[in-house]
Formats: sequence, structure tokens, C-alpha cells
Amino acid sequence: MISGIAVVCSLLKFQPFPFDMTWFAIVLCGLPIIPEAIIGLVTAFDIKADVLVSLALIASVCIGGIIAVVCALLLIIR
Repeated sequence: MISGIAVVCSLLKFQPFPFDMTWFAIVLCGLPIIPEAIIGLVTAFDIKADVLVSLALIASVCIGGIIAVVCALLLIIR
């Protein structure tokens, strides 16, 4: 719920902090997925959705597509 509110605030250009509000959603929804993906990939050599989502998350953040990352995370987490 906090992630959704952060996305709406970002879309409405409401920024009470010196950074974009979507970073709250990325941290809250994205960071738990990355360790699970690393553990699954290293220990069981399995590529599941969490590995692919982690790669997409990292790539989108690197190219500046923050809103796309958050929308994808909100669809997966729900």
C-alpha cells in the first residue's frame, strides 16, 4: 500500500524529499526479491520469475525507467 501511494505521489509530482518517491516502492518491493533470486540461482541453479524480475529491475533502474520498475513490481507483488 505504501508503494502504491509513493507511485501516485510521484505521478502527481509531489516530492517532499530530495529524491523521487518511487524509490520507496523500489526499496520496499524490489529489494526482497533480489536476495531470493541470488540464493535460488547460486544454490539450485534455477531461473524462475524472481531472477528475471531482478534482472529487469536492475536494468530499468540503470537506464532510468523507474516508473516502469515500480509498475512491474506492483503487479508481481500483489
